[in-house]
Amino acid sequence: MLKVTDIKITKKEFNTKHADWKKCLEYITLAGGNPEEMIPNGDKYQLYAVLRNTFTGLANGLKNCIIDELEITGLEVDLEEIKTDDPFIAIDDLIKRINSIPINQDLNWKDAKFSLDVTNNSDDGQILPVRCKDIKCSVKGAKWSDNLILTYLRPKKRLRIKAMFCTQGFNKDDGALYSAVGNILYWPLPSAKTTLGSGIVPASINITYRDFEIGYTTHRNSTANPKKYIIMACDSLIGRLQANLNEVKEFKDPPYIKDHVTVTMGKGATTFTFVNEHWTLSNMIAHGCYLEDPSIPFVKPNLKDPSYDEGNVVLRHPEPFKLMVNTLSRLIKDLNTIKKAFM
Repeated sequence: MLKVTDIKITKKEFNTKHADWKKCLEYITLAGGNPEEMIPNGDKYQLYAVLRNTFTGLANGLKNCIIDELEITGLEVDLEEIKTDDPFIAIDDLIKRINSIPINQDLNWKDAKFSLDVTNNSDDGQILPVRCKDIKCSVKGAKWSDNLILTYLRPKKRLRIKAMFCTQGFNKDDGALYSAVGNILYWPLPSAKTTLGSGIVPASINITYRDFEIGYTTHRNSTANPKKYIIMACDSLIGRLQANLNEVKEFKDPPYIKDHVTVTMGKGATTFTFVNEHWTLSNMIAHGCYLEDPSIPFVKPNLKDPSYDEGNVVLRHPEPFKLMVNTLSRLIKDLNTIKKAFM
């Protein structure tokens, strides 16, 4: 039975006492900079856990979902909203930096209003860094890393952004705008059954790893609940698997065509096509089919084309629909077990 153990959440604070940072302070001070403006502010968290008695398809799929397939809120700006008389500001770079600001995923950003208006009134030729703290926001409790630099403003120049807005999307479509976490941990842990120590490397679908480290580090100021993203990932995968399961159960006679699943019966093989899915789910399901019936003659995941959101599972089995129902049901059960461990 799948279990989740060793759950640990660590608040990651910037270590101002580290010897390397103290050395940096010397250089910053010598250069006339303000060290306080170099220190990242806000909280970020590291989550760690071990998934035990599971398999690579599920653990890897959960990792992929956290990275790429969570609906995240990001900050956008239209080009025409940016006004400046500083010809040295790279507008495309400024937009990219605004897109990359991690914003708090716990807040409601609907109807939020943002603006920025900065003038460099320096008389001594100093270039002024424009930072995240210069952004004005109407949402109560809104907070981001104040010291992140957006661009630089020349003396006697002005930068004005009349409006910014929030959108929701997925990291697989825009890695800067919709990033859920700062980094991810995924690592198989050796067990007594593993044959790799003997120098024999089995095919990945036959590998006997059953325990996996999984975790991530959140962006600063992105959430006060670091368990949020793994719960979101479980909900996402459960919902998609359940939709597929409901349709597979309804298949009685051809044609086998539904909104989420299409089945093609070929010579000696059955192809399940999962619409609006990619590698994450097809790999998880194919590996799950093998574990559900290790005597299966043939099963593999594939993609019609990387540019298409259609994940396929091709298998050869005397009862393909029964096998698929059992596999999807087991995956949903396992993901519910993981979710409950973090509730």
